[in-house]
Amino acid sequence: MSQLQLLAHATLVGIVVLFFFESLPNSFLHKEKLGFPVWNYLITLGLQLIAYPLCVLFALRFEPEQSMKWLNGGWDQLTEAQSRSSRIFWFLVAFHMAKDLRSVMHDKRLLFHHLFCFFGLCTFGLLSHCGVGVIIIVTVAMEFGSAVFNVSALTNTMAHYHVTLITISHVVGVFGVFHLSFVGQFPLFFQVISCVCMVVVCVFRHQDCFNKFREWRYSKSLYSIANTEMVDQNDCTNELIG
Repeated sequence: MSQLQLLAHATLVGIVVLFFFESLPNSFLHKEKLGFPVWNYLITLGLQLIAYPLCVLFALRFEPEQSMKWLNGGWDQLTEAQSRSSRIFWFLVAFHMAKDLRSVMHDKRLLFHHLFCFFGLCTFGLLSHCGVGVIIIVTVAMEFGSAVFNVSALTNTMAHYHVTLITISHVVGVFGVFHLSFVGQFPLFFQVISCVCMVVVCVFRHQDCFNKFREWRYSKSLYSIANTEMVDQNDCTNELIG
């Protein structure tokens, strides 16, 4: 299967999964959190916290002595096991982007993020002549930051951890892109474009992160005020009864 066929199949599977869940009777799986249904969050978290790290683990585990070639080399330098794990990874990333298509239409920034990941990141990751493993690790780091956001959106907790971890994921992401751009002997135009795109994506993600954090603090303060007023009312009632 060629690289383009792999992306096409992943897109088709993502769309089929999207229509499958859309066709199910309404349930808690269809309840929306920040514009995304619960079923989407659950699948995405499974990819971000389980499937993506496993792809990295298998790529490093099968051929430990080839780890540096996987990190810095191109597709033609990978062992069969590393190539298979890497192709599965990009299949899952493309599937991830495709299943979100309906939910991101309402948000231009999210739509840009998904289009950039699909047409830019997936294509580059599958066609790159160097740094196959570095690109994958950068993507896993960025997705881990997104995973904390998804948990925060589902549970309305972990906002503090989200700010910290997504910042760490951005540092890893920016470092990885700069490393690839200037060590990978890419043309100057590509170096500039890739670094600018990465910084723009990180800025957008940080804006969403801090917006979520402010919303969480605001809702928490309202909850605290409501509890205080309820306690005061109960104290007044008890005094009157007494």
